[in-house]
Amino acid sequence: MKPPRKNQSPFALLCLIVFLLSGCIGDPTTVSPCEGANCTDPDAGHGDSEPDANGDSDEPDANGDSDVPDANGDSDVPDANGDSDVPDADGDSHDPGHACLVPSDYTLAGAVSDETCTEIYIESGHTETIAEADSPLLIQQDLLIYGGELEPNQRNTIEVSSEGLFEIDGGASLTLKNLEIRQLDDPALTSSVFTAQSGAELTLEEVAIIGLVLRNEPVIHAQNSTVHLIDSILRDTTSRGNGPVAIDCAQSSITLEDSAIESNTTRYFATHLEAGEPFYGAVALDNCDLTLTRSEIRGNRLRGDNISLNNDTTLVARGAGISGTNQSSVDILDESEVSDNEIFGHFTLEEPIDINIDAKGAGISLFDSSLTLERSTISENSINFSVSAAGENQGTDDSSIQALGAGLYLSFDEDENFEFLIDRSTISGNLIDFALEDAFAPRIVRGAGAGLAIFSHTPIPTAPLHMVNSTVSSNQISGVQGAEAAGILMKTSLEDTILNPEVGDLYAQIRYSTIAENIVGYAGNNDDSPGAGFVVHKMEASVRPLISLIGVLFQNNTNGSESADCGGGAGISQAPLLGSSHNLCSENSEDRCQDAFSTLSTTFSGPHPIEGGDAELSPLEQSSAWPSAVHIPSGSDALDAGQLAICSGINGASLTEDQRGLTRPINNQCDIGSVEVQ
Repeated sequence: MKPPRKNQSPFALLCLIVFLLSGCIGDPTTVSPCEGANCTDPDAGHGDSEPDANGDSDEPDANGDSDVPDANGDSDVPDANGDSDVPDADGDSHDPGHACLVPSDYTLAGAVSDETCTEIYIESGHTETIAEADSPLLIQQDLLIYGGELEPNQRNTIEVSSEGLFEIDGGASLTLKNLEIRQLDDPALTSSVFTAQSGAELTLEEVAIIGLVLRNEPVIHAQNSTVHLIDSILRDTTSRGNGPVAIDCAQSSITLEDSAIESNTTRYFATHLEAGEPFYGAVALDNCDLTLTRSEIRGNRLRGDNISLNNDTTLVARGAGISGTNQSSVDILDESEVSDNEIFGHFTLEEPIDINIDAKGAGISLFDSSLTLERSTISENSINFSVSAAGENQGTDDSSIQALGAGLYLSFDEDENFEFLIDRSTISGNLIDFALEDAFAPRIVRGAGAGLAIFSHTPIPTAPLHMVNSTVSSNQISGVQGAEAAGILMKTSLEDTILNPEVGDLYAQIRYSTIAENIVGYAGNNDDSPGAGFVVHKMEASVRPLISLIGVLFQNNTNGSESADCGGGAGISQAPLLGSSHNLCSENSEDRCQDAFSTLSTTFSGPHPIEGGDAELSPLEQSSAWPSAVHIPSGSDALDAGQLAICSGINGASLTEDQRGLTRPINNQCDIGSVEVQ
């Protein structure tokens, strides 16, 4: 769609016509150029002053008569292309239902307040500044605001004041296309750029929101509304409050399509920590639905740098990328990424104080919510803390520091069916890292589930984790003595179900997936050495959550210098396996994996469903034809070692593809792990 042409002047056209007529008519006594028998009245149209088909000026013709309208340009009544008296299809600016030009005809504030403007065009090369006195602009009817041509780097700019930009209410719809939104020289925005509430709908298409500084509110606040980002980006924005910095959502729906929320920062200070309030990163959900399609939540930071502490301090940090609670739902689909998001803090203790740090889910942190991760990636997210002490000062015995689920943290307290589906996806390279001086001696130091941590605090009737055709790889925990499960940690207080096991009691189903090369950097001791790949941890002595593993490949997960594919040792419960078979662990980790799971006859029949062997995995490989990175096995211990003919997926459904989308099985027998070698 192009901006409208400027208005034509009816008066100018009339003057031109009068001038042309005066030159053509001449002296009334002049002999007509048509005489004799060849002339008729009216004639075929070669000069008679009555109407003809080509140009007579007394009555309308098809091409240009000025007395009555024609199809191409008569200025007395409207035509299809540009008459300025009544609206046309391409841009008349004076009548209701059509476009208004900024700045030729209106300011943006003036156009928004004019009910006849349902489409607003900001002309090419123009920067529109919204004064604080005009902010926010109230949207009470459906409105399109369009900036410039749809060409790369040709967006027009709106400069937003500290009081925000748009407030959409009462079911109205606002669409912005091809615009860039930047900030005036105000020190910080005290209101959201976009506020959508009470059934409103906000669509940002080809919109760039760049470099804002926020004090207390996010860029987008949605309450009982719908927000769409299409081919748009929100980046380099900083919040000086508790966050979130990008989107705060309550009882709403948020969709990102081919869009990115990246390199935004929630920055906290010592005064914030003393209040003990939680901090959030880029996107915070409260009973909201979030869907990412071919989109990225990347490089967002929740951080405090070089903070000196003199008073008791509490830091609660949730989701530098995405946090959600209260039955929210997150769908990450079709080659989307949540990557390189970070929770970070560097503290110096000036006095002996209580310092309590609780950080969960640098990539995604969800409480009482559901997740679908399909054909996508959670990678390189990190939780990093360093604590030093001035002189001999140290933290008190009541101090604690814990970090859970750098990639994904999922927890539920309510007695609801919250399910987590991970399908043809990769969780890789996520990190928990502590650097704690000896002078700081907290009571609790804990890091767990660098890739994925799932905590259940209530009995549930169905399995919360369904993983199929997926890879959990190269996640790491370092500098943490109380470390376990760099790959996957599942911890539960479920009621004991071992006496009468049923499929409905399953805590996890994992099918044809690869858990490999995850590293815990602390080896512990022989009595309590943590697992690195997959750990199911008890919360109470009687707990026996049921696990079902089929076609799972555990390889090269290490604890210090030892192989530790599965959890084992003191404090780790033996999880009963139900309907499990055709699983392979590293040859020198076979005993540990068998020790981590129960061998009671009530859970399975026949030989133990986990065997030892070497799959000879490649490093993580990525191709543009695959939705996510994978390890490709070449060793015969994994090839054609799965089920015959049919590879079982979740709840018994058959698999016909591997993680890359290639045919499964080959040779009438499945390969163990997420990849079917072709």
